[in-house]
Amino acid sequence: MAYDIKLSNLRVALLVSRLENLTEAARALHMTQGAVSKNVLQLEHQLGTPLFARMRDGVVPLDHSRVSTAE
Repeated sequence: MAYDIKLSNLRVALLVSRLENLTEAARALHMTQGAVSKNVLQLEHQLGTPLFARMRDGVVPLDHSRVSTAE
C-alpha cells in the first residue's frame, strides 16, 4: 500500500504533538488554526487512524501516534 503523505502534514502533526494545542501550533507555524486542523485531519485520513484525542483545552497524542525525537 502506497501513501502520498505530505511532509508538511507530518511537520504540523509533530508540532501539535509537542505543544498539545492546535492554536499554539498554528501561531508557531504562522498558520490559521483551521489550516492546522485540516493538515492533521488529512494525515489522520491518510493513515486511517486518529492521532490525537481532542479535548476542550487542547489535544493529547494517542499512544500509537507518539514519536520519540532526539533534540
